[in-house]
Amino acid sequence: MRVDGTVYTATGNTAAADVKSTFADYEPYGVVPDGWWDELRRARQACPVAHSGRSGGFWLVTRAEDVETILRSPHKFSSADGITIPHHPDAPPQPPIELDPPLHTAFRRLLRPYFAAAATRPYRPLVAEMARELIARFEDMGECEFLTAFARPLPAMALGRIVLGIEDLGELLELQQQVTVIAGQNNSDEAQGAWLALRGYVEAVISSAARRPPCDGLVSALAHGTVAGKLLGEEERIGTLMLLILGGLGTTSDTISTIMVRSPMTRRLRTACGTPVGLPAATSTSCCASTPRSSG
Repeated sequence: MRVDGTVYTATGNTAAADVKSTFADYEPYGVVPDGWWDELRRARQACPVAHSGRSGGFWLVTRAEDVETILRSPHKFSSADGITIPHHPDAPPQPPIELDPPLHTAFRRLLRPYFAAAATRPYRPLVAEMARELIARFEDMGECEFLTAFARPLPAMALGRIVLGIEDLGELLELQQQVTVIAGQNNSDEAQGAWLALRGYVEAVISSAARRPPCDGLVSALAHGTVAGKLLGEEERIGTLMLLILGGLGTTSDTISTIMVRSPMTRRLRTACGTPVGLPAATSTSCCASTPRSSG
């Protein structure tokens, strides 16, 4: 494989051949096996771009600089054919992450006002109250199973109340369960049912918003908005909201879990800085050190 002029191969030395063998049947779903992070470090040193024959075949890029090069080179590495491994036939295109510039940029322009700091800041007291409500449920016990008690319910409550207009936590957690299935095994029979259930849910939300006059909400913007001078098509509306739900319920839960897992590093960062940078800045730095780990 060639990345920005550099050709990577898994032949020519014993270490590279061992890495090639290790990753030949790598499946990007399920439980991470013991010692996997050591294998990734070994790959970065001996064979930084490895190939797996599973899920239709794909390349695994292990070095941050190569990942950045790929992300900044859509003319060579397009996202337009899907970004999941494998691409699920029941999943509609999911703008903007399954688009290339300039259409990717135009879609981001539609969504940006709803995710800018100025737009989200007024919701901080509401989210903080939700967090306190969840903590109060296990505070007296002195412990909890963090994922089910906090990391999953909090983003579900926030997305439901702020974006979807849903107060029923049970309904939100059921929706999140579909997301968890999709994230855990994208190509399983169970995932196929989860995709269809999520799509049906989103179709109903978009249809309801389309029948109402436009308002300031995100769902209304998808139902009535334009990109590059054209009204969004039905598949674009559905795919975008599905993506927001997958990210809002899946990736956000994983990020909260990562913050908790990495909290010892956060404390070390605050001490090492020598100045009171504050918890938000230290936590942000800590999260940048690794991607959110899957909580599925």
